[in-house]
Amino acid sequence: MLGINPVTDPVTLKIGTFTTTIPPGSFKKQQDGSFTFQGKIQGVGLGALIRRSGTLRYEFDAKGLGANLTGTQNTVYATLAIGGGSFSNSNSGATSVTAEISH
Repeated sequence: MLGINPVTDPVTLKIGTFTTTIPPGSFKKQQDGSFTFQGKIQGVGLGALIRRSGTLRYEFDAKGLGANLTGTQNTVYATLAIGGGSFSNSNSGATSVTAEISH
């Protein structure tokens, strides 16, 4: 495996009770090798950045506005999957984060 390609693969993000998929073709590859997305998915404004942090390792940063996070409390479990259509058949990772949730 040579790494990820969010430009051609779907990117699925799950944060607490919220799940969304950014469709293929939505991320743009930048000159520094990072990938960015800015737009709306199902009425939720999203900004996302994926950048290399080591050999076959990446960092993901996202901000959203208008997502329904009903029932989500800190500390939040977050999962990211690129390609494959499911978390088990893709390049994926998960972590616990302290989210800034405002109502």
